[in-house]
Amino acid sequence: LTAEGSCPGRLEAASGPQAHVPSPCRFCGECLQPCLQVPSPLCPLCRLPFDPKKVDKAAHVEKQLSSYKAPCRGCNKKVTLAKMRVHVSSCMKVQEQMANCPKFVPVVPTSQPIPSAVPNRSTFSCPYCGARNLDQQELLKHCVDNHR
Repeated sequence: LTAEGSCPGRLEAASGPQAHVPSPCRFCGECLQPCLQVPSPLCPLCRLPFDPKKVDKAAHVEKQLSSYKAPCRGCNKKVTLAKMRVHVSSCMKVQEQMANCPKFVPVVPTSQPIPSAVPNRSTFSCPYCGARNLDQQELLKHCVDNHR
């Protein structure tokens, strides 16, 4: 989490229980959850491997989010960071601002489907046998175990 209380995974006010991975990085639990679904999780920000069993609740951060107030980007009402996402989702000024934003349109039409619910991580194929969908740690382990 940044000094302003925003989650680096979502680039907005943190949501739900705060999680501390064994690196300097902090995330809201919702952003960290996809990383915990893979065999060798990496921090989504610094890409360092971490043990999911060592992820703990950052209670001190939750306390800060519940006490620190910041202005809404639409109506300037002071709201605690813990409640900012709920407020922003119902703030009429924010809704008006969003309605005026240009909609995303691809530069060139594509035949590729738009991916949904895909974890944000790089995967590789084994250069020796073609095994697919291995992250860095898994590729290294696979090569050591199978191609020595």
